[in-house]
Formats: sequence, structure tokens, C-alpha cells
Amino acid sequence: MWETVALRREVWGVSMSENSKTPTSAAERMRRYRKRQRRGQRVVRVQIGPIEIDGLIDKRYLAPDDKENTEALEFAVGAYVSDSLLYD
Repeated sequence: MWETVALRREVWGVSMSENSKTPTSAAERMRRYRKRQRRGQRVVRVQIGPIEIDGLIDKRYLAPDDKENTEALEFAVGAYVSDSLLYD
């Protein structure tokens, strides 16, 4: 499973090395928005608590060290939702 998560991170270009987001230019944000729009993707906000985070760790969607890493959490939730909808 960790290999799958690592592969997804590579495919989606997600880096989990930093704990905080770096500011981006308006042009870069617009490029990402248009790219998502072309792919038919949407960004949604989801509130999760400690129990859900522990569940992501138990199911191996999130490394224990990434508990406080917002980008890693976003990716783990997205991967879980995708797997749940496609493979259940």
C-alpha cells in the first residue's frame, strides 16, 4: 500500500517534504485551476478530526509522521475517497 501511495504522489506531483504551503503567484493558481477544470476535477473542503486521521493511518493512506502535514492529509483523503469509490 505504501508503494501505491508513493506512486500516486509521484504521478500527481505531490511533495510531502514540507509541512506548510508556500505562497504561489496568482498566475500559478490560475494555471492549476484551469488544469483541474480541463480534467473535470473539483476542489472541496472536508473537515476531519483525530479519529479520521488515525483511520487514514490504520488503513495506510497516511504515514504516522505526516499527521500534522496538511498536504499529506489532503492527499490521503483524496486517495481514500478515490479508492473507496472505485474499488468497493
